[in-house]
Amino acid sequence: MVFRDEKVTSRWHTILNSIMGSSSWFYAPPPPDVLKDSELYNSESNIITQIAKEHNAVIVGRAGYYVLRKYPRCLNVFLHADINFRQRRVEELYHKSPQEALKMISSIDQDRALYLRQFTGQNWLDTTHYHLSLDTSAVGLWKAEAIILETLQARFNDIILEDKR
Repeated sequence: MVFRDEKVTSRWHTILNSIMGSSSWFYAPPPPDVLKDSELYNSESNIITQIAKEHNAVIVGRAGYYVLRKYPRCLNVFLHADINFRQRRVEELYHKSPQEALKMISSIDQDRALYLRQFTGQNWLDTTHYHLSLDTSAVGLWKAEAIILETLQARFNDIILEDKR
């Protein structure tokens, strides 16, 4: 299965899938039922919406800020960091070389930008879409967590937050 986390399927992949499924001059097993990008986005959006209607939840990615933009009980958070911080984190978490880490970051950022532009028409780096924007390289991950929890408490004072550490 192709990894499709916040990615748009390439034109070549789409063309190859349609050729393999329709060509009669060679035998190929029928392709698996692969969702189109728009079908996947719509399915994920429906799931996110259903979850938000029934539960408190943390939605990471998947255009959650856009899908839930009309929900009053929503806190959209944008976490970002300078490239050196991000590079070191990717190197540590995924055991990548500095060059591999930079390539991975660039690729993921490009995929995310294209995905969000295609399905929301938005620039994912536009912080006006978020209630809170934090530079984790400036405040650190633990302080970012504390700020988010404090913001949740301030915005929705009926939420009881427990420190699970």
